[in-house]
Amino acid sequence: MTDNTFATLGLTIVLAMSDNPYFENPVPTLDDVGLRVDEFESKLANASKGSPLDTSEKNNSRKLLEEELKKLAFYVNGVARGALALHIVLSSGFTVSALAIRREIPEVPERLRLGDTPQSGQLRLDFSPTKGAWEYEYTYATELAQEGEPLWGK
Repeated sequence: MTDNTFATLGLTIVLAMSDNPYFENPVPTLDDVGLRVDEFESKLANASKGSPLDTSEKNNSRKLLEEELKKLAFYVNGVARGALALHIVLSSGFTVSALAIRREIPEVPERLRLGDTPQSGQLRLDFSPTKGAWEYEYTYATELAQEGEPLWGK
């Protein structure tokens, strides 16, 4: 996230959590986080002049603010009991990552083709990609069991 967006997020969180009945004793305190936000905004404005020292100070200030917001996010998550009370997390001003999506088993790839390669003893396996698949697994058999079923390799 850009520095300006990050500074805005920090300010949004402090304002959203101030006088919020869900967050009576935030750790770290909102005053401490607010000071870090103010410091970062000041360093960000100075860094726009292009001085390497100002840029370094701005980067250091951002890291300190990130640490404070991580601690505060841990506190918010504890109060909200994770995703059980999503409305509490949303009232804090923190952005919420997408909830886990149940993944279905993808379809079997189609248009399987075996081809020759320049290397002796090797074959090439090609197929059409399956939508939603990010990993493929295959096995092969070189002989059949007595019942006629393939004896799959590892």
